[in-house]
Amino acid sequence: MGRMNALLSSNAGAIPSLNLTSEAKSTIEFRRDLGIAFDGEDEFLTEIHIEGKSFTLQQIIDATRNFNSKMEIGKGRYGIVYKAELPDEIKSAVKKISPDINQQEKNELKSEIFSLKSLRHENVVQLLDGYCDKKGLYLLIY
Repeated sequence: MGRMNALLSSNAGAIPSLNLTSEAKSTIEFRRDLGIAFDGEDEFLTEIHIEGKSFTLQQIIDATRNFNSKMEIGKGRYGIVYKAELPDEIKSAVKKISPDINQQEKNELKSEIFSLKSLRHENVVQLLDGYCDKKGLYLLIY
């Protein structure tokens, strides 16, 4: 069984349409060193560093067919997970994290991310590739 990368993003309930501004088309960098930083303003994620890969938000949107419900592979407490195939046939899953999660949920999500980044087991999806925060759109790659 192959390894699945998972992208996480923001919105657990209804899926809003995405307006692609020049900001939305900016490059999301993914690095493999698994360092994590948090925003001092709301203490939510600002970055998870992962080596080597770089994708635009448009590529991620295309990989999930605009977060189409037919690409949905699961729902969790913090969002919806979508199947995605990034450029170079990188198979991933994109999870849209709700932009309105409360502080306790943010803390729980941070704990989950720290656990997943160090956990190694064949039956557990591993946090691998990265993170993006574009004004309420949170993305992570497992």
